[in-house]
Amino acid sequence: MAAAFVGGALLGAVFGELLKAVEEVITKAVEFKPLLNQLKSTLNQITPIFEDIEKLNRVLDRPNSETEMFTDKLKEGKRLVLKCAGVRWWNLYAKPLHAKRLIAFDNSLVRFFQIDVTPQTSRDSKKILETVNRIDGKVERIGTMVGGGVCDNNGFVGCCLVPRVRGFVVGLEEPVREVKVMVVSGGEQVVIVSAPGGCGKTTLAKMVCHDEEIRASSSRADDPCTCPPRARRPSPPSLQPPATLLRPPQPPATFLRPTQPPATLAAGHLASGNPRRLPQSPASSPHIAWSAPYSMLLYVGYSLFGFYTSDLGSCWIFKDNIFFVTAPKAPNLKVVIESLFEHRGFQVPGFQTDEEAIYQLEHMLKQFGPYPILLVLDDVWSGWDSLIEDLATHIPEIKILVTSRFVFPRFESTYRLKLLSDKDAMALFRHSAFPQDGRSSVPDDLVHKIVRRCGGFPLALEVVGRSLRGQPKEIWQQTLKQWSEEKSLFSSDSNKEILICLLSSVNSLDAMYKECFLDLASFPEDRRIPAMALIDMWVGLYNLDDDEMAIAILHALSMRSLVDHVVIRKDASEISGYYNVDFATQHYLLRELAIHQCSQELIEKRKRLIIEIEGNDFPRWWIEQGQHSICPRLVSISTDERFSSNWHDMHLPEAEVLVLNIQTRNYTLPQFMEKMDQLKVLIITTYGISSSEIQNIPLLGYLSSLKRIRFELVFISSISDSILKLRNLQKISFIMCEISEAFRKCTIQIPDMLPYLSEIVIDYCNDLVEFPACLCEIRSLKELSITNCHKLVTIAEEFEKLENLKVLRLHACTKLLELPETIGSLKKLDFLDISDCRGMIKLPGEMGDLCGLRKIHMTGCWGLSELPLSVKGLEKLKSVTCDEETACLWQDYEDYLDDLEIHVHKEDVNLDWLHDN
Repeated sequence: MAAAFVGGALLGAVFGELLKAVEEVITKAVEFKPLLNQLKSTLNQITPIFEDIEKLNRVLDRPNSETEMFTDKLKEGKRLVLKCAGVRWWNLYAKPLHAKRLIAFDNSLVRFFQIDVTPQTSRDSKKILETVNRIDGKVERIGTMVGGGVCDNNGFVGCCLVPRVRGFVVGLEEPVREVKVMVVSGGEQVVIVSAPGGCGKTTLAKMVCHDEEIRASSSRADDPCTCPPRARRPSPPSLQPPATLLRPPQPPATFLRPTQPPATLAAGHLASGNPRRLPQSPASSPHIAWSAPYSMLLYVGYSLFGFYTSDLGSCWIFKDNIFFVTAPKAPNLKVVIESLFEHRGFQVPGFQTDEEAIYQLEHMLKQFGPYPILLVLDDVWSGWDSLIEDLATHIPEIKILVTSRFVFPRFESTYRLKLLSDKDAMALFRHSAFPQDGRSSVPDDLVHKIVRRCGGFPLALEVVGRSLRGQPKEIWQQTLKQWSEEKSLFSSDSNKEILICLLSSVNSLDAMYKECFLDLASFPEDRRIPAMALIDMWVGLYNLDDDEMAIAILHALSMRSLVDHVVIRKDASEISGYYNVDFATQHYLLRELAIHQCSQELIEKRKRLIIEIEGNDFPRWWIEQGQHSICPRLVSISTDERFSSNWHDMHLPEAEVLVLNIQTRNYTLPQFMEKMDQLKVLIITTYGISSSEIQNIPLLGYLSSLKRIRFELVFISSISDSILKLRNLQKISFIMCEISEAFRKCTIQIPDMLPYLSEIVIDYCNDLVEFPACLCEIRSLKELSITNCHKLVTIAEEFEKLENLKVLRLHACTKLLELPETIGSLKKLDFLDISDCRGMIKLPGEMGDLCGLRKIHMTGCWGLSELPLSVKGLEKLKSVTCDEETACLWQDYEDYLDDLEIHVHKEDVNLDWLHDN
């Protein structure tokens, strides 16, 4: 056993010497044989533990000082054993003395592992746990920064992972089987799933991708779903992943080991990425194999990418090598390929052409060895067919599954998804309308009429079912009557039925809720809508008293299935009323419905103006409108990456909210903004990989009524005096922006220029290292949120000037070491959030001077080992939310804080949204 220790390890060497001495002395000192056998048994039992200790000490680079005490004890034991060898049988005095010492030494070994090792093990375990949690937190934040991705089985940050299939699904068993055969077979490289909107194309694609046989490492030859009918082939060897990197798998037993590879596995053939089934030699036995390098290559091909082909036919098996991308409406292959690079964790190159993007993708994929991959392009619009064909032509090992409302004649392998049968439609509707058991007091004939009017469209069935859930029979009858009186608004018959059904749900809303539903169309299709952006918009348009009213509206719309409200961190909203991590998503069909409703009036009379510009192709009415005024309250302008910022003029004297959705890296604000005298809310969001630099910022100085500004993923090079002239500005938000340089250049005195600015939000601005001292001059500031700024290290001592500050959030500023000592001057501070400030090592000594502080949220503050004595003076402190370790620190002060309640919080993070986009 001692030989198992690695040479040179001090503790292991001494332990081995002791064990060897015991084994030698047993044969010489017969008088001590029972005691030495017992000692040997003890040593043999703890030998594996010593081996693990030695290995882990080397891996963790632990100092020898931690084991010196026991090393000395082992040396002492060796000397004792050797002395026993010299004791003669007639020495009646030495025999019992040495026997007593052997028993004591044996007991000391047992005591060491029962008592001394336990605290060290506990300490090491906590250190490992701390390191794992810290790494996990960083991975989670990185995933959020790249679009909320998580890690797949290969360890890659996944922005193109296949979304989870959620909800009640019926009627797709047969379509899944048929599409699976089309995808897995070696036939057409591009498979199209075509159907009108709302039929379940995306759900079908998700189910195909999650199918076990699609992802399997091997397939059954007799299964028609995994092998094309024209080709039956033997199953490839079933290979399991290696247990460790030091123990690669043995080559399959079904292969021999010739010294040279066959011609079909020549270097050139392998480099082409087309490994074929290994041919057997005519004279060989059934057992044929390749030398180690080739067997390992086959292992990589089978295990990592699951690609298997035969000379008779091919069967595509993808395992985890599946990517799911929602295609942009305007054909743009570069955007798709950028997403694949981001998913694989590569730096995204700046592609100039589609051809260059395809070449770079092919080069990137070859670095992972043989493949194919399955690429799902979801919701593809007209005009994409030529780009898809180019991609398939240049990369023959890629399989492309396309879902679209359109049919592309150039691709022969097209599956037309049918509407639900009457039986399946009824099952889906009953699940939505009567979720308990599918039964209700509503007459069956009325239910059948409603279901028939939904036309078999899954989305319509779900939305209408939920809108009628719990309603009396009279409401059902009135709904059916309204449908009968409606006129067709969509051009196609299929969309006609969807529109009629969905309008009933929208028209049943209260007036303001209906207006808010229509406002959701201001944001791009298939994009997450930040809840804070909706709050800013609705507070500006409808004069809401607080943010909670806007969230209540969002929740109400979510309950009607008109939007999905996703809450990632429940504690953020429940404890502090902070909604910056919440967002909404909306099905494209519902967005189209809102746009359709907004466009029913003449341009001059519309309340909302939703404009989407492709390239520089402006709507004709805009060009012809000239200097004539149009009077919408809400204006949304979406441009793509081809937009050149050459604006036509437009007069919008009554616009109160302007939403600019941009994709270009350089964006110039339109000059007509300077005439928008009534503008209250400005929302500028970049939808792309990198931030967009905003030009013409001085225009903002003309917007005297502006109250709220929200920048997301933009670069602001300087804070000009134009922004500082906005005397009515109440809130400004910077989300994932580059602002450090702008604030560093800011030298203008602020107090007299922003007298009503009460809230600043800075979130995920990772270039912010120090909180700008110039912002400390804003005496009117009441709420300051600096969250997820992972490079923020210090906060200026001038912080004490924010004398009216009531809410301070510093969540997840992981490198922030401490709060400024002058924080005690903030007498009006009511709520403090320092949760997940994992680098914070102490709280300021003046903490007790925060005489107005009522709530503290400080989960995840692992660096804190003590609280300042001054916390005894926090007389108004009512609630502290923290983890167990920090709770122990506060318990020592409960006698001084009569009303204090300590809440040990287990973080509730919702990750389901990662699978729903």
